[in-house]
Amino acid sequence: MPRIKYVCLSDLHLGEETSLLTAAEPAASPRGASGPRLKPNPEKASPVMERLVDCLTELVAATGGGQPTLILAGDILELALASDEIGARVFQTFIQMTMAPGSELFDRIVYVPGNHDHHLWETARETQYVDYMDRIGPTGTLRPPTHVTMMFDDYGLHAPRQPLLTALAHRAAPHLADRDFVIDTVYPNFGLVRDDLSRCIVFNHGHFIEALYSAMSWLRQNIFAPGTEAPKQAKDLEEENFAWIDFFWSTMGRQGGVGQDIEFIHEAGEDPRKRALLVDNVSRGLTNLYDRAPWWVSIPLHVWLPRWWLRFILGKGSDYFLGFEKAKVSWARAADGTIQAREAPLSDEALEGLRVYLGRYVRSQLVDAYGKDQEAAPRDIAFVFGHTHKPLEDCAGCEQYPLPVRRYNTGGWLSEHADPRPIIGGSMLLADEDLETVTLRMWRQQKDQSDCVRLMTASRESEAEGRFHRHVAEALAARKSAFEAFSQAVAAEMATRAPYL
Repeated sequence: MPRIKYVCLSDLHLGEETSLLTAAEPAASPRGASGPRLKPNPEKASPVMERLVDCLTELVAATGGGQPTLILAGDILELALASDEIGARVFQTFIQMTMAPGSELFDRIVYVPGNHDHHLWETARETQYVDYMDRIGPTGTLRPPTHVTMMFDDYGLHAPRQPLLTALAHRAAPHLADRDFVIDTVYPNFGLVRDDLSRCIVFNHGHFIEALYSAMSWLRQNIFAPGTEAPKQAKDLEEENFAWIDFFWSTMGRQGGVGQDIEFIHEAGEDPRKRALLVDNVSRGLTNLYDRAPWWVSIPLHVWLPRWWLRFILGKGSDYFLGFEKAKVSWARAADGTIQAREAPLSDEALEGLRVYLGRYVRSQLVDAYGKDQEAAPRDIAFVFGHTHKPLEDCAGCEQYPLPVRRYNTGGWLSEHADPRPIIGGSMLLADEDLETVTLRMWRQQKDQSDCVRLMTASRESEAEGRFHRHVAEALAARKSAFEAFSQAVAAEMATRAPYL
């Protein structure tokens, strides 16, 4: 009987007030005119988190028991838009619920950092470097620090511990410290491979599928050193862009009052109305500066660069640089021949970014592990990522791989809009000992949650339903009441929060 060996969750955004896994309550807006807003309350446990843990506990028990490994695929703590201690305290609550003495739900936790908690990768790799210096001693020759870890490190032999998350786990459950329990960090790709090397799962947060997160590489290729080739390996991609990701996407939002304004810029990336307001404010501020210049500078600027022209230029620029994947749409030809926007799990740009990331950066790490001979490497590849908050299960061909790649997106847990957007939602990936994979969609951005819990899989053409899929479906039916209670908790939370979004 196949049992659940691995569970993957992503984009919990613990500490962010719009995360369903963070308890929140109304608060006066720090920006006055924008009206009342939500604020996180780390003193309480989110009802959705409580019910989610119940569902996991019931599902593991109904599929044979044991303790699966939990893989956290990025954006677990909200470091970009929330104070450190808020996300930390919510994470402690999660550990208390899942790792209580004598009833620990997981045997191991592996953490794959994302963009909103990228700084935790920086602290992990610096901790790893300090440990390395201790090993070689004061006379050893220092090598450069690494920007990535090995992809395949199932036993944690080379994965650095995450200092903050490990310390929080020990605070929340002191018995974990007694047994030297650590939370391992693997970045940017964490791979699992079956014993016979026929099947492989690669976990990644997914931010590099958006061109925005490799902006420094683009600048190098097009501005600083035109003609320079794009990075060929994951370590090169990260080395060129880590400071940019860490600066804007993982630390800027915590800078006091300025951080609140940075949060508005983040929100503008997901809401065209806020983006238009931001553009209008910036263009007004720039034209107001004209009047402070001498008349021979001020008049030409008003004539040749008026506010309406600035607004147009900044608007186009903001659509490109602040149009986050979560808010993008794809374009398709309708029956009448017109080209219309439609919501899809991945925009056309993200599909291309995913193709490049799989074909270049995941492939390079597979070559490092198995050599260039494809026959020696796993043929059945599943790629699991989050970041977009839009769940996905499909298969797609990639010329660097012998079989179509199974692609899963685990969605996210932010409920940021009062309006329905059913394409936004959260799911969890489950895998058994043979690395057969399914996802369990848990919620969607809509009022009615009664039909949201669904078992899905990424199957190739003519592929029969797997044994693990059937086993999880039976367990889901047997523990239906736990999942109904979860859906009711989500619906209640969304209704409570809607007036403040």
